[in-house]
Parts: sequence; structure tokens; C-alpha cells
Amino acid sequence: MTDDEKFWRWSLAVYERPGMKEALIDLQDRCGYSVNLLLVAVWASEQHAALTPHQWRSAIAIVEDWSGAVTDRLRAARRAIDPQSERLGDLRTKILSAEIDAERHEQKALQRFAQSALAEPRD
Repeated sequence: MTDDEKFWRWSLAVYERPGMKEALIDLQDRCGYSVNLLLVAVWASEQHAALTPHQWRSAIAIVEDWSGAVTDRLRAARRAIDPQSERLGDLRTKILSAEIDAERHEQKALQRFAQSALAEPRD
């Protein structure tokens, strides 16, 4: 993995902590929160930094644009396929792989944005 995937690697480690996957998916499904935005907030705070409200609006726009056009559609397609279906299991697996790739792309965009935004001088 390259340097532009620091956030991705960090997120995978956080996601694998006991109970974290379930909690994040619950916040996503039940409350409509973006897992990637939640993770970037924690990632930034671990670097002792925070995004301004204006920067948050920009980060939200990145996620809404990409997720709405790509990730959410892949997730909906994957969830529409019965996980027990032997006939469609391979297709479901391929869609899941594409969904994960879409998440990774979004995280790369968020990392680039956050690193740039957090480097901006503050008043």
C-alpha cells in the first residue's frame, strides 16, 4: 500500500477492533451516518487536529457525491441479493469487492482532503 492509503490502513485496523464493525454499520444503517466521515473525524483527532465547519461541509460533499453515485448503489445491489443464494453468491461477492474498492477510493479522497485542510493556517 502506498502513502496515500495511511487513512485506509488505519481504518481497517479500527474496523477490526471488537464490536467496532457492528457499531459503525449500525450508525450507518440506523442513523444515516457515513462510516468514512466518522472515521476521518477520529483519524484527524488522533493527529490532534480538527476540521473547521467549512472544511466539514467540503468533506461531506466529497462523501455525498461519491457515495450517492457509486458506493450506496453497490451496497444496495449487494444487499438485494440473498446472502444464502448459491446461484447468486459469486455475483454478491463481486459486488462486495467493488463496494470495498469504492470505499477505498472515497477514503483516499478524504485523506487527500484532510491532509490539505489540516495543513491550512488557522486564525
